[in-house]
Amino acid sequence: TGSSGPGYSSRTNYSGNTITFNFTQSNTATFSVRPLINGNPVPYLGNKNVTFIPVLREFRLNNNNQPADGISPITLVVRLTYGMSDAASGYAGTVNFTASNGAVMSSSQITTTGGGAGTGYGPVNVRSVNPGTTTVTAIFVYAGITQKLTVDATFVQP
Repeated sequence: TGSSGPGYSSRTNYSGNTITFNFTQSNTATFSVRPLINGNPVPYLGNKNVTFIPVLREFRLNNNNQPADGISPITLVVRLTYGMSDAASGYAGTVNFTASNGAVMSSSQITTTGGGAGTGYGPVNVRSVNPGTTTVTAIFVYAGITQKLTVDATFVQP
């Protein structure tokens, strides 16, 4: 349970028998949410837990089209954040990687930095002796939820 309540939007979406509220939170936490109408509990609806988890926000190439010589790396950068905002503080977490086409990762796992705005990044390199496209997948698991992002890296004939 969090130490302070999450923020929520003043806009509500009504669709059929569903009411949707948008919550925001700047760190990982679980909150108990209780629906009220005019300050009174809604019959048959008890408290529900809402859990905020980090997001695998970004996975990109820093360089591309490197020689397929097994030496020249393509550097990729991954970022974890506490939400979908670019201004969100970074989250320190572990991300796993896989690569196709016989490419080799410098590490199959890294830990991103965290602690403030502009953090949450982690670099990793991929090398290959096979020219062509290599698909690299970043995998982040938190609270039983798996998030994946992929990028295509291109290795050229040396």
